[in-house]
Order: sequence, then structure tokens, then C-alpha cells
Amino acid sequence: MARLPKGPWPRLTRISRPIAGGMLLLIGMGWIIGLLGCGTPQERYRTLSYFLDGVPNPDAPAGAHVQVPGQQVTTSVRIVSRHKPYLDNQCATCHRSPSGEIQEFDLAYGTCVKCHKTVTTGQALMHGPVAIGQCKWCHAPHQSTEPALLRDTPIKVCTQCHDDQLLGNTPPEHQDGKTSCLQCHFGHGGAARNFLKPKPAPGAAAATAPATAPATRGATAPLSDPGTSLAPPEKEHAP
Repeated sequence: MARLPKGPWPRLTRISRPIAGGMLLLIGMGWIIGLLGCGTPQERYRTLSYFLDGVPNPDAPAGAHVQVPGQQVTTSVRIVSRHKPYLDNQCATCHRSPSGEIQEFDLAYGTCVKCHKTVTTGQALMHGPVAIGQCKWCHAPHQSTEPALLRDTPIKVCTQCHDDQLLGNTPPEHQDGKTSCLQCHFGHGGAARNFLKPKPAPGAAAATAPATAPATRGATAPLSDPGTSLAPPEKEHAP
């Protein structure tokens, strides 16, 4: 068998292989980065999870974990609330637009008032996010480890806007880190300042809904355009 003439060929071969591997790696990384910037979170999840293990599911409720292929341990959580259309597999109730197109989550959240017609005007004093229809700031769309589809514990949900360091220590529950805000306050709105719940009589259970007539006017601000994605306002900070 004829041999290749002596020359730089073996050396070039040894050098070209790692270069080629590096180029393929860069191309792959560029492709993945491109995927991260395109499409909805659900589309990116479906694509990336096909090729990669452990991609977080954007629909998973706070604290939920799923089994990762190849791992032996699965962390299970207790789901305590589920959205009825999701439970009944009626995705079109929220995700189908009037024109028949499938809507992503930012648009689907704009349909909450189709079923929850009085939520944005149901109390004499309305909580700001509720009045403008920003349900997604506090509620998960499908299921949750907390009651009422809350995205996380009441303390964590409330303090994404309300800085606990500005609440003071009166009452002391403001700073104990464990008392639910909903123990003393209504979440959507109420009749009293700060949506405080009335103190129950001795031996009586705490109120679960305000005993008040609904607002006579519409929401304090119009419902946001379903296509507009708003984020919770930044926390106030002490000067």
C-alpha cells in the first residue's frame, strides 16, 4: 500500500480535529442561544426539552418539581388547587382567541374576565392589580401548590410589590416571616383601608370575603389590552 509522502499532513490532521470540534460546539451554542430568543416560553420549552434534560417547565407551579430522565430521585409536591378549565382539558376556554387562533399566556390572561366577571369591580375598594386585570401577578394559570392558584405563598406573592421592611412592626406579624398576609387582609379588595378583615367575634371564624357592597363604578383603571405585558411595579424603598 502506498504511503502518503512525508510532510505536514499528520500534524495538520491533529490540529484540525479540535478546531472542527470547537467550531461545531460554537455553532451548537449559537443555535441554542437563538432558540432562547425566539418564540413563546412554551415553544422554547418544547424545543429545548427535546434535546436537553432538566429544562424548567414554564407552566409548572411554584415549588413543583418533575423527574429528570436519568435521575433516580423525584421530588413530589402536593397540588392543592387547579383551574377548572385546565382540569377539564378545556384549553380553548382561555387559549383560543375570538378569531380562533391559539393565544399564548400573556393574551390568555386577558380572558379571565370572561368567567370572573365581577372580580375587578366586586369590592368598594379594589386592589390595584385586580382593578387593571393583572391576574398573572398573583395567580398561576393551571395549578398551584397554594390555595386559589396563588403563584407562591401569600408572603412571597405580596412582597413582590410590598416591601416588608416598610411595613413596620405593628402588628408584630408584619416581621415574623410566617404569618400569612391573608390572615388579616383581603387579597382582591375590601371595605376598610388596606383591605383589613373585620376582627372575628370570640370563637368565630375569620371572614373569607368582605361584607360590603361592590363598587358602584367600574375598575379604578381600565383593563389592560390583552396583548400588553405588564410587570409588577417595583417595590418602594425607604429614603
